[in-house]
Amino acid sequence: MPRTLIFEAAAMADQIVAWEGWQGNGDQEQIVVEYTYMGSAQDQLTLEVKSMGRDRGMDVVGIADPALLDAPPFLKPGGVLSGCQSIIVCGKAVPHKAYDKESSHNEFVFRFIDHVESFCAELKEFLERKGYPSLMIGASRPVVFKKGKYRGLVSLKHAAVAAGIGTIGRNDILLSKQFGPRLRMGAVLTTARLDADRPLSKQLCIKGCTLCIEACPYGAIKDGDIDFYACLNNSHGHRYMAATRIVRTFPNWEGLNRLGATLYNRYGSKYKYLCWKCITSCPLFRIKKKGSGLYF
Repeated sequence: MPRTLIFEAAAMADQIVAWEGWQGNGDQEQIVVEYTYMGSAQDQLTLEVKSMGRDRGMDVVGIADPALLDAPPFLKPGGVLSGCQSIIVCGKAVPHKAYDKESSHNEFVFRFIDHVESFCAELKEFLERKGYPSLMIGASRPVVFKKGKYRGLVSLKHAAVAAGIGTIGRNDILLSKQFGPRLRMGAVLTTARLDADRPLSKQLCIKGCTLCIEACPYGAIKDGDIDFYACLNNSHGHRYMAATRIVRTFPNWEGLNRLGATLYNRYGSKYKYLCWKCITSCPLFRIKKKGSGLYF
């Protein structure tokens, strides 16, 4: 006896979640065929990564294509993780009230840094269990010294731009639509190919605004440039800060650059922030967003 199956597909967010059909055989016997389709393995893994970020309390999770990273060559992932296919950038926004005084600011900032780095470590292990070599980039360490200035292994700001999280302002800080300049970020480099997010098409820094330049008490912010040491030596407090002055004196001495990086990575976790006027003076600092954040 001939049989006819008629299927109806329910699609949501480009994912077919179920099929239903029936068999016409005279008895009108009802059958249900359930079939779950979550897209490609790449789609599934991307969804898992972003869901993990949301579940662990991240305010933003974006994925960057390393090829779109508009950063100096020594701040790109190629020399750090061979075969890197994706950069997963995540972040937490420091609350407005944390900027009221030094004690509360440092307490919140380092608590959030620990939170971000804990998630990045978990995400790295998750991806490696799936067979993808990965590397965590911490929110504040490790660093390397290049010509007397310390840098991260990969530029988190430029990775966040490539991941569509925000753009870089005149204060050389990442600005996001949802949280302004308040994000603390970390990242995971991975050989897994994930669905990359698109960079924003519009610069968020307000055209013609110079409030951060005017607010800096040390004259460290120039339009389009930052006096690295004028900022560092006045905004960070640490008992070994004098070591950075030695490295600055001989910026091309590789041995001193390595020593500076070793000191910072081993002993630099106990520093404190002394100034954040470039953050609080920014008009985007006043942005307040309801809810838990935006997941791109």
